[in-house]
Amino acid sequence: DKANQMALLEQKNKNLNIETALQQGKYQNLVLLLTLGLIALTILGAGLARTLRQKNTFRKSAQIDGLTQASNRAHFTESAQKVFSDKAHADVEGDVAVLYIDGAHRYAPARTDIRDWGARVAPGGTMLIHDSFSSLGVTLAILRELVFGTRFRYVGRARSMTEYRADLDGSLGSRVANAGKQLLQLPWFAKNLLVKVLITVKLGGLLKKLTGTEPEWPY
Repeated sequence: DKANQMALLEQKNKNLNIETALQQGKYQNLVLLLTLGLIALTILGAGLARTLRQKNTFRKSAQIDGLTQASNRAHFTESAQKVFSDKAHADVEGDVAVLYIDGAHRYAPARTDIRDWGARVAPGGTMLIHDSFSSLGVTLAILRELVFGTRFRYVGRARSMTEYRADLDGSLGSRVANAGKQLLQLPWFAKNLLVKVLITVKLGGLLKKLTGTEPEWPY
């Protein structure tokens, strides 16, 4: 009887240890998800603030001449509005041989540029995208429009400048290989997000101590 009781107690202890380990795992996963969410919100907030500052700068430049402080004529205001790429389609005729995208870093305008202007790239043409796998919004747009796309082949990148060629054959094998090459860039993207968060929250000094080099905003 004592032997049975001891065996039951040992089994209960094992079960308790397993439950404790599972609870700790759930807690760690929750902390990880919350941390990633906080990082994403921080980057999105910084990007939104930067975009609003740019819009205000364009608006002021359109209204007041920076040198003379005189009011600009109406056509300057119209020109300033064309700074935003979705307003410029009518100014470009036909297909585009080389498209360079370096616009707002938020998801919606980045996706619009890749989708709408990308559709105008000629067969075999080139599309260059700055801030790829560095900006959160641009990277999400790439994941949505290009990673599993059927038209653009990922050629490679130089830091955050990616090159795509409009010559993907669209077969399943080509699409899987093309997606894999792009997904391999995600660790570099995660590192960039971490660096941006540390710099944003004034912890660049900590990063310098860890790496031995002055941290730079990833581009």
